[in-house]
Amino acid sequence: MKRNNRFTTAFCSNREEVLFPNEMPFTCQIKGLNLAQKSFLVYEAMGSKYLVYDNNWGDDLDIIRSTIFRKNHLVMLDAGCGPGWHLEQCAKLREFDHLIGIDYSPQMLKESHQRLANFITMNRIQLLQKNILNLRLPPASADVIVCFNNTLGNLLEADMIGASSARENGIAELKKVLRRGGYLIISVLNRDTFSQNNGYGTRVLRVDLERSNIEKGDFVVLYKTADGWECPYFSHWFNQNEVLNLLTKFGMEVIELLKRKKRLIVIARKK
Repeated sequence: MKRNNRFTTAFCSNREEVLFPNEMPFTCQIKGLNLAQKSFLVYEAMGSKYLVYDNNWGDDLDIIRSTIFRKNHLVMLDAGCGPGWHLEQCAKLREFDHLIGIDYSPQMLKESHQRLANFITMNRIQLLQKNILNLRLPPASADVIVCFNNTLGNLLEADMIGASSARENGIAELKKVLRRGGYLIISVLNRDTFSQNNGYGTRVLRVDLERSNIEKGDFVVLYKTADGWECPYFSHWFNQNEVLNLLTKFGMEVIELLKRKKRLIVIARKK
């Protein structure tokens, strides 16, 4: 995150820079911002604690292991690497020669750097601040791409009305980077498992039912800050056919679909 004397620059999911004064409280920073920009602020504020606030996730490392079984000299991209947990575990696997982690959050990348310092020094892992909607990575450069923790469902260019096109753009960008025959592994939230009580409803996160469209799976989740203010964060939950159709629309061959707790996990291959 860049700083000058007065302003912080945040790189938000609409690919534009948003300026807000450093000295202003969090409650004032969200005025005039669109939903994508507000979601960015929440993601930054939560940092790695989002895995504590939201209990919908497991590590799914076994799926990566089974997908790469008996393969060697692989390059993996973790799209939305967060605090770097999957990168740390995959760096220990001999099948991977190099791993790249991207995230649009400076806070997440800071935590990843702290976790992965030794691997970065060894040139085993590379971290980049990038947006999935505008990757600008060499085409056909990754053998495996993982996109976990509903990163695909959180993509937003501006406001909720354009969320479906953002998801399509995200898959298109990931496919460009994937080599022919390479694997895309995604995990997203399963809409069929949602209820207000077990979806979120924690002390820190709750769903704004008035602004959400449950039928379409579009949720505005309110993040409660230390001063009691609730800032909105966007999250889309998928049904099975939706995520499968999204992948096949872009020519991906679906190899397997798994259901674990509240998430759908799909392994797809680039033809």
